[in-house]
Amino acid sequence: MIFKYKITLSADLGNMLPPVGDMLKHINDEISILGHDEKLLLRSKCIIATITSKHELTRKELSVMGRLFIEELDKSQPAWKVKVESFRRQSGNVQQSASSVS
Repeated sequence: MIFKYKITLSADLGNMLPPVGDMLKHINDEISILGHDEKLLLRSKCIIATITSKHELTRKELSVMGRLFIEELDKSQPAWKVKVESFRRQSGNVQQSASSVS
């Protein structure tokens, strides 16, 4: 059987795209002038991957895989502040692999 999983990651859009970061800084500076301490932050669900497995993944395996995605992206793009938004099995996608068909 083949199981498909979809992982969705989000990242700090202001740090990913300098023009967006500049816009956010300007907006936050203006908000600060008005006496508000709140800061505007934009996150984007920007990285979506499909993972296939020959067995149904356990919660522990999903957690380990999610952590590996984060660790690798943090090494190359630490300013992006990547987070796992969701990591779940896609419904209705269990298929028999060619080797398991009689």
